[in-house]
Amino acid sequence: AGIEIGKHDYNNGWASVSNMLKYYTANVQLTSTPVAGDIVIMGWDGKTPMHTGLFIKWNDDGTAHTVEANTSNAGAGSEANGGWTMQKNRPKKFILACVHPNILDNIV
Repeated sequence: AGIEIGKHDYNNGWASVSNMLKYYTANVQLTSTPVAGDIVIMGWDGKTPMHTGLFIKWNDDGTAHTVEANTSNAGAGSEANGGWTMQKNRPKKFILACVHPNILDNIV
């Protein structure tokens, strides 16, 4: 299941999270009010894009509930390249941007 995002700077998507952020910024697809299914772009230092996930909801404590692939389980190991698909609760300080791709507006 899923939606084809098309080819961008790599065969079937993105070569880097930085390039993804540049594309969506240039194409005015960032949002301050994400909805379930939007893309969350994260950086562990608060400024360098390193990882993505799918936004689920804002939690009552202000963290973002996400679903992420290629992350670690239980916080052990690499958060950006860990080999697991997990639900996570991420502090806002790690969230660099939220993206609502225009293609999602065409879903019926």
